Amino acid sequence: MYALTNDVSAVMLGLVGQGLIVLSEILLLVAVLGGLLVIDPTVTTFTIAFFGIVAIVLQRLLGAWARRLGEDQSEIDVESDTVVQPRPKTR
Repeated sequence: MYALTNDVSAVMLGLVGQGLIVLSEILLLVAVLGGLLVIDPTVTTFTIAFFGIVAIVLQRLLGAWARRLGEDQSEIDVESDTVVQPRPKTR
C-alpha cells in the first residue's frame, strides 16, 4: 500500500518538482556567472570556488540528516497505514 500511495506522491512532488527548481536555479546561476565572467574573470573564479566549497560542506552536513529524517518518515508512514488499514476477515 505504501509503495502505491506515498511513493507516487513523493516522486511527483519531490523528484519532478525539485528537479524543475534545480534546473531553473542552474540556468539562473549560469546567467549570473556569465555576466560576472565578462566583468571580472578573477572574481568569477573565486566566487565559483567559494560557493562550491560552501555547497560541498552543506551537502555533507545536511545529507546524512535528511536521509535519516526521510527513513524515519517512511517508517512512520508505514506504521500509520498499517494501523488505519482494515484487517482482512478470517474464517
